[in-house]
Amino acid sequence: MDLFVIDSDSESYSGTSDSEDQECEFTDHAQSILSSLDESIGKIDDFLTFERGFLHGDIVCPVSDPSGQLGRVVGVEMFVDLETYSGDIIEDVNSKQLSRVRSFVSGDCVVMGPWIGRVIRAFDLVTVVFSDGAKCEMLLRDSESGTWLSGSWRASRDEGVVSHVDVGLVHVNWITSVANVWGDRSSSPPNFQDPKNLTLLSCFPYANWQLGDWCTLSAGHDGSLPSEDRQFVLEKLAVEEAAERQRIGIVRN
Repeated sequence: MDLFVIDSDSESYSGTSDSEDQECEFTDHAQSILSSLDESIGKIDDFLTFERGFLHGDIVCPVSDPSGQLGRVVGVEMFVDLETYSGDIIEDVNSKQLSRVRSFVSGDCVVMGPWIGRVIRAFDLVTVVFSDGAKCEMLLRDSESGTWLSGSWRASRDEGVVSHVDVGLVHVNWITSVANVWGDRSSSPPNFQDPKNLTLLSCFPYANWQLGDWCTLSAGHDGSLPSEDRQFVLEKLAVEEAAERQRIGIVRN
């Protein structure tokens, strides 16, 4: 009887020991996973910090003391380094001296009357000049047809020079209307709009520049290139647009 009790205690101890070993193994495995996760999050944080920007109204705290005093951003001054098409670097440029290449791009917030919306896509209106002086406008949404500003269509006119590019049509996703506050449930405007009917909603455009954005620099900047130099610029496109084509322009002023 005593031997049976001893054997039972031995089996119980052995089972407990195996359970502890298994628990220890799981703990080590969990710590390894958490360590890898912390490392991955650290890399993501480093990337986000690299592209970090501050906007008016952001709540911030000191990097050296994350749990310390909080504050609200009430003013932003941004200085950037620019790379020209030839590889030259222009350093410490005040972002207020930069201009956008296109009037509307994907992601912009726009206003039309009481409605506010977000730009889904902007279609270019391209002006082409032919060797005989004829001039034609084509909306890249439908390049099969065009509007002739001078001259008329001829089969021999198959090559021309792009003389001007501007936004000709904007696809907008309407979000809400101010009138909805007073119970007015009127239908939203058409999604495709003439850019002349839209107002860009950007109170502080100089604070919205990000890495990779393309821009033009005012000629008055001390570090700008000579006026006779041609600077190629390319507006950053949405991913789906970039896969289709790239559009290049030339700044001559």
